[in-house]
Amino acid sequence: MITDKFALEKYVIKKRFPATYIISGDYKEIAFYAVKTIGRNQISIFDRQSLSAALLKIDWKVKKGLTLNTYKFNIVDRAHTPLGKVECERTPVFSTTFTIKDVYDREIGVIQPDQVGYAYKYFNVIIKGKNAAAFYKNAHVGASYIMDLSGDKDKALDRKLAVAIAVILVAIGIPMQKFTSSVDWAKPVIVGDELYKIKRRS
Repeated sequence: MITDKFALEKYVIKKRFPATYIISGDYKEIAFYAVKTIGRNQISIFDRQSLSAALLKIDWKVKKGLTLNTYKFNIVDRAHTPLGKVECERTPVFSTTFTIKDVYDREIGVIQPDQVGYAYKYFNVIIKGKNAAAFYKNAHVGASYIMDLSGDKDKALDRKLAVAIAVILVAIGIPMQKFTSSVDWAKPVIVGDELYKIKRRS
């Protein structure tokens, strides 16, 4: 049984229904459910044991332009205490930039994509100049996505913020490639002080 659900090294996010997401710990026990409020730009993240009170809430606003859409996500905890913000700018050709901000609206990091054509291979979450996490689409477990924090030994990225960021990346529907080749490998990704590779599995 998972004791501290916000202390895991990997989170697997699966979209089950149009407005529901299941978050588990590296293919194992379910840790959280995320549910979008119908008719509102809001996602609530619940403990699997209780759906009565949300552990986290994500609210966002969208400003649409002719060539650029801007998303602003606010993340709060159970007590409605702000945890941080994510701002995203997207063009019609899916060129996307993300900025992570603290509760005082100061930039503390970015979500940096590796893009091929209109699809992304993976995202690096960089906090204060160091890669804290990698986010990518898994090839073998349906339409699932992985937030990998295994290299963030110093916990530069707050784990509650990491779970919220993973849900945001899935919810806004960014097209991503699956890692499918058993021969090829993705580019090396620096996480913390370690160099590792995300293997593309068949």
